[in-house]
Amino acid sequence: MNDMSEPGLEPAAFLIEPGSVQARVAPEEWAVRVDLAACYRCAALYRMTDLIYTHISARVPGPDEHFLINAFGLTWDEITASSLVKVNLDGEIIDDPTGLGINRAGYVIHSAVHRARPDVACVMHTHTAAGIAVSARNKACCRSPSTRCASMASSPTTTTRALRSTSTSSSGWCATWACTAR
Repeated sequence: MNDMSEPGLEPAAFLIEPGSVQARVAPEEWAVRVDLAACYRCAALYRMTDLIYTHISARVPGPDEHFLINAFGLTWDEITASSLVKVNLDGEIIDDPTGLGINRAGYVIHSAVHRARPDVACVMHTHTAAGIAVSARNKACCRSPSTRCASMASSPTTTTRALRSTSTSSSGWCATWACTAR
């Protein structure tokens, strides 16, 4: 019998009964879970993560102010629709299929955006290797500080309105993106 100590096995596979989460959530929530898990996997593929300290969240459709975020300790390539944790804006965990909890610092950033902007469907906060390299430079790479550290401002795209805020922090360059529903 395989156990969690064997290489190549995802921890989430041992913690969640197959199909159990899908069976207990609304079809609309399941669709958001699948899309968010795919977003995590794509971001991992394109190396937009620094292991477990960056987050993507998505608002759960419906009247409750809930959103989904990754379980603490899972890398982005391990995220599945069933391993996402549902939380409310006050930080209470509503559903944690993994039992791993969440990173409180990540929750704070995401809950602030979701609370302030009910129209925002998804928030992505990253610390990419390229961004960290930019922040390590002695000279700014942009013409003005306002370009480098933009305030949360909206700019239209073809199907969404994207909000972008970038700043330097003790852990390096980070970017927060938020997209409204299509």
